[in-house]
Amino acid sequence: MQRLIVVFGTLLLGMACHPLLSPYQKDRERVKALVDTFVAANNRSDLNTILSLYEQDAELMPPGRSIISGKSAIENNYRQLFNNSTTHITSAITEITVGDLWAAVAGRNTGTTLKKDSATSYIYDKYMMLLEKQESGWKIRRLIWNSNISRSIESNKEGKTME
Repeated sequence: MQRLIVVFGTLLLGMACHPLLSPYQKDRERVKALVDTFVAANNRSDLNTILSLYEQDAELMPPGRSIISGKSAIENNYRQLFNNSTTHITSAITEITVGDLWAAVAGRNTGTTLKKDSATSYIYDKYMMLLEKQESGWKIRRLIWNSNISRSIESNKEGKTME
């Protein structure tokens, strides 16, 4: 009996010393993995992977353009992007907030977009991604982003910088 009390006491002490994890920790990890997959797929121009991350009625909200609604329109948007340019993005997540059915991700991107005509656009933007939890996992519901600087810089193939 005394041995049982010692074992039980040791277990309680171990549990008390172990930091409590948020009940949403696994979902936070899954959401972060989705963002990482999204960025990697963009950098590979991987249309199928990108589309698998979006809900059927998702919305893209790009700067200076109308809302792009629905997976078909989103597919056309990415197809044009991938056919006309190559993107190299590094993303830094600044916040992930997770609930039972919704998650929000905020972050910043840096990188370049090399267009087929050899013009390079530099990426300095911030984004907000709204995700919805479905039976199949987390899916992008809305994605909005805009520039993190007041003007964009482009360089042509001769190396000149234009503002």
